[in-house]
Amino acid sequence: MSKRSGNPLYDHFYWILIGSWFIVQGILLWKFGIVTTGEAPKYLNEALYFRKHLSFSEPKYIFYSPLIFLHLVANILHVGKYGVLAVQLLINLFATIRFADLARKLFGKTPSAVFCGLALVFFIPLQIWNTHLYTESLFISFTILFTVSLIHCIDHGRFSIGCYTLGLLVLFTRPTGMLIIPAVMILLTIEWILASYWWRVLGMWVLGLLGFGIVLELAMKGEGEFDFMKPFIEGHIICGVPTGMADRINLPADGNSLSGLWYFASHNSALLLDLAEKKLIAFWGMTRTYYSTAHNYALMILCYPLYSLALFGLLKGKIEVIGIKSYIFILCCFFCLSVLFSCDDWLNRFIMPLFPFLLLLAFAGLRELFPRMKRAIEYQYFSISIL
Repeated sequence: MSKRSGNPLYDHFYWILIGSWFIVQGILLWKFGIVTTGEAPKYLNEALYFRKHLSFSEPKYIFYSPLIFLHLVANILHVGKYGVLAVQLLINLFATIRFADLARKLFGKTPSAVFCGLALVFFIPLQIWNTHLYTESLFISFTILFTVSLIHCIDHGRFSIGCYTLGLLVLFTRPTGMLIIPAVMILLTIEWILASYWWRVLGMWVLGLLGFGIVLELAMKGEGEFDFMKPFIEGHIICGVPTGMADRINLPADGNSLSGLWYFASHNSALLLDLAEKKLIAFWGMTRTYYSTAHNYALMILCYPLYSLALFGLLKGKIEVIGIKSYIFILCCFFCLSVLFSCDDWLNRFIMPLFPFLLLLAFAGLRELFPRMKRAIEYQYFSISIL
């Protein structure tokens, strides 16, 4: 048994975390119920189609397959949406606990680690997706679990079957799962260069870039979230909302592909930059014209200070795990790029997987900021005393 510190917040942290998680999920389910509208029916319908035909109706659905197969099992066991929700919540609870473990690893047995774990639980814009039978909850949970497992494997010098499995789950729960590949490559590059494993680095980049290109090409051919041409043709900033900005564009002959994307970018640079600016504002700004004023202000009050602290943590914060800041930065960059070359979500879903990692950076920033503020106050008091 671990030695108790005498501080109830530390000694009973996991019970506090789990209890808080149950309270938050209970309130959200009481308020919103199980959300089975919007995108939810397509995953159930695809599960029923797969049960009948033993194949997907369209190739793109392989990139949503974990949720589809979860619906399939729930349908076979006659537990329906309640079974899907129960599994989704259990996975999220486990991911929340592992996120708290990661915070403790990065910050030690400190208030920063405790409140970072609790901050994730009470980050309602993210937690609300646990009530939706969409892919968001599973994708966010798998991304957290994979990251924690990856760091554990790097620390121990070998990769486990569990880490590979979680990586595959991230890749196939949403098309944006492939965006984790460059972040992983950067993290491993830093670790292996420090260990002088140059051939590993070279081999990883050759295979990684080849694999990333193949998976991306397949996802683009499957359209869905990676139908890059449609948002540009119709001038989408928010997915499904044409703006009429793209009336005169030079289109590629080979359509939605990597070569087609390069052709489009090189022949429509002015339009690309104009849309990119608006998409970045939509992605990081979070506000929407169809949200209420109170909703928009709540998002700004919650998210904008978090961004500022995360940026400060990225630049100045001290985190024990080497390369984790680069991992988070690359992850943010590629999620941004995916929106710039497609469109942002109607309900801010596409940014949600980044928030657990932004919280880590923000608390790293707070850990650096508070001592600086304390020193500044003490210096000011000392100066006034001398005067």
